[in-house]
Amino acid sequence: MSSFITCVLFYIAYLLNATYVDDLEEFDETQCYAPRMHPNIDILNLTTIMKRSILLLLAITLCSTVYAQRCDSLPIPGGYLFYHVYGKGKPVVILTGGPGISCGQQEDVAMHISNEYQAILIEQRGTGRSIPTLMDKEHINIDTAAADIKKILDKLAIKQAAIYGHSYGSLLAMYFGTRYPERVSRLIFAGPAPFNYTSDQLSTYADNKDARLGFSDIQQLNALDEKAGAGTLTATDSFAFRRINNSTIIFDKSRLDSIMRFVSKGKINNKMMVLMAGSYMRLDLTSQVKKFAKPIYIICGKQDALSFMAYEYKLVKPDVKIHWIKQAGHFPMFEQEKDFYNALTASLN
Repeated sequence: MSSFITCVLFYIAYLLNATYVDDLEEFDETQCYAPRMHPNIDILNLTTIMKRSILLLLAITLCSTVYAQRCDSLPIPGGYLFYHVYGKGKPVVILTGGPGISCGQQEDVAMHISNEYQAILIEQRGTGRSIPTLMDKEHINIDTAAADIKKILDKLAIKQAAIYGHSYGSLLAMYFGTRYPERVSRLIFAGPAPFNYTSDQLSTYADNKDARLGFSDIQQLNALDEKAGAGTLTATDSFAFRRINNSTIIFDKSRLDSIMRFVSKGKINNKMMVLMAGSYMRLDLTSQVKKFAKPIYIICGKQDALSFMAYEYKLVKPDVKIHWIKQAGHFPMFEQEKDFYNALTASLN
């Protein structure tokens, strides 16, 4: 709603004197839009200029206070770890899935809850701008990822935070909770990933996805695999692969392309994905989940190929609270936005 008001104010300012702004240029994806001054500004009426300036100032103020975003970083071996802070209140760390996916995919979640909470969105090591020169298994693994979260909490002087993780982000959140339980107030998982990679959890997820593919999809994926093996995969091919893959975990196929605009926000770092996955492929957190003393909340689309993981958590830890989202797959925050945020608010409260 506040974004709408901001846009309206800019439009009103434009109407007051259309010659003042010949176009609008986007200077950063996380910022507002800045007007470009017309060269004939000196001939405009002073009163009109003042009215317009006040409206523009108000719009910019609204944009900066609604999300109250600031970006900061801290040093890590071979580079810097970037993170974004939105709003004020009780802290909530936002962990994107993948691994290797841009934090921009979950940026809407951070902005939404920033009206009541302090959302901390992390550009995980090996993604976004947090690309160290040391991209190897010693520096990119689930232990360094968990330690990175602790470093950010330490820098922000936060003793304890709620940790929200989507998909792989739920595994990282769970792992962080087992390593640093004193820094966690609660865990919230959306579309939770497997927590036991010595069991059939991962293969069950793969089977669920394969069962939703048509024959032509399988043929196209096989062709893309061949191109990837030959090193001839293009950016268009990568998007095609991602689109087919996500079609198995999004409920309403008629909305696939519109949802893909949110899901595909930012770039995937494949090297980070391979390194990180290699660090947890023999991980089994079953006993740690069972002993975990803090609350765990799960938000899960009923049609998610990973929906069985909600039951896997419940079997190990019966007091896990599950919020089911109807007619939603792996991205309920985009597929059923209202129900998702109602569930997230309930989990945070």
